[in-house]
Amino acid sequence: MVQGGVETTEDLTEQSRIKLTNSISFILAITSVAFGWIYFWVVGHIEFVIATTIETAIFIYIIYLNHQKRTLLAGILLQGLITVAVVYFGILFGKALEVYVLAVFLCGGSILFLKFSRARMFFLVVGVIAIVGIEFNKYYQVLPSLVFNDRDFSFIKYSSVSVVLLLTVMAIWYNVNQHRKAQVKLNEQKRDLKQEVDNRTDDLRKMVESKSIFIRELTHELRTPLNSILCIAQFKIKPDYVEDRADSVNLYAACYNTLQIVNNTLDRFLLENNRKPAIARQWININDFGREMLLAFHYIAISAEVELELFIAENMPRTVYEIEPYLRQIISNLLGNAIKYTAPGTTVKLNFGLAEGGDKWMIEVVDNGPGIPPEKQNLIFEEYARINIATVEGTGVGLANSKSYAVLLGGDILVRSVLNAPGITAGETVFTVVLPVIKFNDGFQSSTIKNYPLASVKFNGLTALLVEDDRMNRALQRRYIEDLGFNILEAVDGEKGLALAKENHPDIIITDVRMPLMSGRELLHAVRADATLKHIPIIFCTGEYGFDLSLEADPLCKCVAKPFSFSVLHRAIQELMLAQLVGVK
Repeated sequence: MVQGGVETTEDLTEQSRIKLTNSISFILAITSVAFGWIYFWVVGHIEFVIATTIETAIFIYIIYLNHQKRTLLAGILLQGLITVAVVYFGILFGKALEVYVLAVFLCGGSILFLKFSRARMFFLVVGVIAIVGIEFNKYYQVLPSLVFNDRDFSFIKYSSVSVVLLLTVMAIWYNVNQHRKAQVKLNEQKRDLKQEVDNRTDDLRKMVESKSIFIRELTHELRTPLNSILCIAQFKIKPDYVEDRADSVNLYAACYNTLQIVNNTLDRFLLENNRKPAIARQWININDFGREMLLAFHYIAISAEVELELFIAENMPRTVYEIEPYLRQIISNLLGNAIKYTAPGTTVKLNFGLAEGGDKWMIEVVDNGPGIPPEKQNLIFEEYARINIATVEGTGVGLANSKSYAVLLGGDILVRSVLNAPGITAGETVFTVVLPVIKFNDGFQSSTIKNYPLASVKFNGLTALLVEDDRMNRALQRRYIEDLGFNILEAVDGEKGLALAKENHPDIIITDVRMPLMSGRELLHAVRADATLKHIPIIFCTGEYGFDLSLEADPLCKCVAKPFSFSVLHRAIQELMLAQLVGVK
């Protein structure tokens, strides 16, 4: 009963005031009934019983108001009722009641029961006026008081003084006690808050230190492959340069490493800020997907003198229903780390298989590097974490990103590792990505593929329309697409591209997104709105993040993110040309 209404506020002083209001109302309700009947029994006036009964009902209603979370009204009503009761009984008792006792009770109540200073001031003024009026009426009998004999007079005088003083002392004691408890609780909250601030400050300091290390390592990591790119480019532009395939392999590896650093940095930002867009699941052919992952790291492995091997277990279904970009980023980070850490002359393995229960499937990346100490195997998945900054390059976000993607897919990444002494490669480090089964198709497969070669499908005699505003990108894409057998049409913006499409009806359109005059989006809408062009497959080559989400409803559209590997572009062309041949509308 005393706690009613306390939950409406977090203010400890206000909580104490609400408890006091409930407590005094409860005590006064009992006291009023008791003394009403006692005075009636002693003096014989029914007015005491009627007045105290009404008082009791209102005191109970005040408690009810607090329980209904109307605490402000409850405090005002309590003080108002006390003021009215003092005036009523002060006039009724006349000289039998000591005015100074009433003054203490009225003034104390105004301070203890009311929250706002204006309300306190109002009732203090009203109380002073009431006391003055009672004292005036005592001597001039404007309103006649009851007449008591000496015995009744003494009983009323001393009992009323005792009760009022007792209630006043109880109210003050209760308020002081509640204030002390509130102060203790406030001190505890201050101590907890200080501890929380200290902890968060320490966490922030560690985060700032980690990010400082990350930025330092990031700039170093970017400078390293960029330096290789710049050096190789300087060799290649020399007039007496003799073509060396190793330069081209190293150039590709340096470019890919730079791309991985940029992708991981962007992904870390998006994951930390919950800005990763939702991507729909799709069917993924494990054999083709695994070959593509090996192909993406083909030249990087050659540069590191490492072989790559793909193994697909017999129990592994042919296709899985997953979010391909997340899987690709997980495996890219794991393969990149494995190639970086493993010893030259060894083999990095990419394995796919189904768990024994059939409710989970697994991806394993295995290398023969120096191994990971047991005490650090949990730390490596924390952002900006590095095992040894001095020996191996890296930014410390790749594994954190991979872990985040695995969790987004409903799975996890586990690691087991055997430490190898320098020059020993017998022990293995195995990263296992465990994912829940969403959907599988029928059909199983088993294969082992090493160092998957470039695809050789040609499109002789077909016409491709290339729409790209950047001259260098357009020239390089044209070289590759021509090598695939296409006849090439070129346009520098969407408007010219649409005109060429209407005039020549190409077999496929490969376009940028952000271009002057007409963007890639506008080009897509114009092509799909034209009955003679709407069947043409379109590939968007863009650096615009998340653009592929807007293409999910169009089966004749693909998005290839810049910078891209030619193998990824080749695969997109193959899939769209096949879709066109089988009559996808």
